[in-house]
Amino acid sequence: MSNPTKRLHSDSFKEQLKDLNGFIEKDNEYKQSLKDRVAVMDESLHESTAIAQNIHSIKQSEIPQSIIKPMESGLLQYAKDFHQLCSEIEPTDYTKYEHIWNRSLQTFIYLNLLSNYLSHDDIIDYSTIKLMINNDNHLYDYLFALMQLVSELTRLTVNTVILNEFDRPKRISAFIKDVYQALSQLNFKNDALRRKFDALKYDINKVEGVIYDLTLRNLN
Repeated sequence: MSNPTKRLHSDSFKEQLKDLNGFIEKDNEYKQSLKDRVAVMDESLHESTAIAQNIHSIKQSEIPQSIIKPMESGLLQYAKDFHQLCSEIEPTDYTKYEHIWNRSLQTFIYLNLLSNYLSHDDIIDYSTIKLMINNDNHLYDYLFALMQLVSELTRLTVNTVILNEFDRPKRISAFIKDVYQALSQLNFKNDALRRKFDALKYDINKVEGVIYDLTLRNLN
């Protein structure tokens, strides 16, 4: 004779799994809706990123009108969309799903860092970034963006020489050395960040090589 109590427990377990499956499906639908929304937000970033790439082919005097000003609308739109997204998500859900927009936010931070450097030869600190995104949960994204800036400026150094702007490599060198020195005070626990940081030494050496070559040719 079967044990009714055992059967009852089995039925209860099946019902729990059915409920759990419904929860998983609902969660997957919600995650997909967030991914779709971030994809739309990214459209403004794609436009600004494409504009930013032109820094390698134009002279410094053209940057304000050809790069910085055209980038502004895309960055402002993304900031508006991101703030709207944050206002609609519960804090616990934000932490749970932030991996969906981390890379997107890194790009946004990087483009702002780049724009600020091109305008002022200076850095935006993390406290300012926190105010821009109205969130204190993205220090790692800021650090990744900062290291991306150093890599992009290293690439720019070579192209400034092609554009016959021989004074810019030294300024870029001073800036990235300051950034490296500041970052060297941190004890990186994140492996990806540590690898990025270690690679900065090669960026610095590459810029120094450009400056050395200019010195040999009496061009700086």
